[in-house]
Amino acid sequence: MNAQVKGGYQYPESDSLTQRFYTLDKDVTVKVFFKTIDRIARIYSDSIGYSLTDYHIVNFNAWIIDSLNHTSYYWLANNGIKDLNQKERVVLKKGSIILIPEKKVAEAIDDRLKSNRIVVNIPEYKLRIYHEDLLIHTSMIRVGKNESRYLKSIDKYMDLRTRAGKGFVYSTERNPTWINPVDGTHYKETKRDDGIVTKMPITPSITLFLNGHVSGQLIHATTNPESLGKAYSNGCIGLSEEDIWRVYYYCPPGTQIEILYDRGYPGEGKDQLPDIYHISQHKYK
Repeated sequence: MNAQVKGGYQYPESDSLTQRFYTLDKDVTVKVFFKTIDRIARIYSDSIGYSLTDYHIVNFNAWIIDSLNHTSYYWLANNGIKDLNQKERVVLKKGSIILIPEKKVAEAIDDRLKSNRIVVNIPEYKLRIYHEDLLIHTSMIRVGKNESRYLKSIDKYMDLRTRAGKGFVYSTERNPTWINPVDGTHYKETKRDDGIVTKMPITPSITLFLNGHVSGQLIHATTNPESLGKAYSNGCIGLSEEDIWRVYYYCPPGTQIEILYDRGYPGEGKDQLPDIYHISQHKYK
């Protein structure tokens, strides 16, 4: 059987003589991105004989992830553009062609995604995505602070250290509401590392089922990438606004995750990384 290559992966060719595709009749901003992709999925689901999702569409049109990455404030700033409201940034341009995968191609995408897994190493400040045993993506992250603090959002003191364990991606939220857990205030704006205040961007968050229960440790983007590589958060795993899109689309609900506290670099022995949580001195509360 012949195959077609999309995003570095080979998928079986369609039985159709003509590839189905959708041509955008107007620009699509981040604000309406998910709504637009869902509408395209609904249009074709009946005719192609399966439930088409945004995971099928975006993984079959891998350039969309790059386009989402390029709506990041910092990617734009590095290219000489100051954008104060990412929600209004065009992510899909008028005239862009969205290819629609046939059923057997969508099944191949599902099979591929099911073989992905996430490995986080806390003291290394790294999140890695593997396809089976092949490393396909690495993100620099921030992790929880080495302290306990009262959090108004849950009305109790919490150990803020990111916890190790095993589990899976429980659910995702496409456009979450961001709440400061310390004082319960709703974030509508954010102060960037360069001192510029912008609107909060639309970026997805990932909820984990970890060590037998739904964890409050989310995976989500930070609007302050200078905090990456540090113990800085209230327990969540933070990564860049660019990287969250790749993690989201490579790791749907059900994806296996392992969070380690391994002070050795992969394959290079033990205790080479700082003991940022002083695990040798005390245990989690």
